[in-house]
Amino acid sequence: MPDGDPPDAARLADYGAVATELSLLSDRRLKERVASAVPLGSGIGGRYETEFLTNHLTYDRCHTVTHLLRQHLLDDLPGATERAAFLRDWIDGRRPGGLPPGIASLLDRHARPAVVLDRFHRRLLTESKRTPFPAAEIERALAAGSTGAG
Repeated sequence: MPDGDPPDAARLADYGAVATELSLLSDRRLKERVASAVPLGSGIGGRYETEFLTNHLTYDRCHTVTHLLRQHLLDDLPGATERAAFLRDWIDGRRPGGLPPGIASLLDRHARPAVVLDRFHRRLLTESKRTPFPAAEIERALAAGSTGAG
């Protein structure tokens, strides 16, 4: 670890705080842009784009945290060699011990939508570029709430 780098737990907590802040700001900024946009013509701006952005706000809300979980936070966690399986196991209550409380909390709040978004990305890249965005499934995962035991 280079001099001046915060300890891992602090670094991971900072990632979680930034990811949450970014995901919240992203939704807000998109809504503000759509609300203030001037329609330029049929199919450009206006109702179509408003509907598209409204239906895809969950992507922006979940992408940052999903990326953080899948690409950074799970790197050094025990049992997280296969990230998608780790997240599914977490949701099912099979959890390794010794995780920092902040990481466990982030996993509790975001594992469900991360699994849905990960499945979407995998299908988009390996099956079809026309894979429909699973907005309703992500909304259900978000509405299901925390996977925590209490």
